[in-house]
Amino acid sequence: MNADIEDLLRAGQLEKVEIGLIEAELDLRAATQHLASARQIYLTDPLGSFQLAYDSARKCLQGLLALEGIRVRKPPRGQPLHVRVGQSFSDCRPRGLATVELDAGTQKHF
Repeated sequence: MNADIEDLLRAGQLEKVEIGLIEAELDLRAATQHLASARQIYLTDPLGSFQLAYDSARKCLQGLLALEGIRVRKPPRGQPLHVRVGQSFSDCRPRGLATVELDAGTQKHF
């Protein structure tokens, strides 16, 4: 396991759980749908499009964590959960599970 993830586990920001294949699939499907919706409305509702794209990224990361058997612990009062999800991936990545489409025909493998 990545040393950064181990540090976040020790710090109590992440917790080990049973690998969640169903949760991961649901999160990744929702992320895909949010991204498709964001693409459809970006000209008429740029802010809404950004919010959907942001939520898509968050759900994608949450799904990847579920595949690793890890979940973000509920943050202290006043700190949004999405901040914890972002912190969990700022310096570390799961072991090569993610492929993100950057634009038509271009993919980035993590």
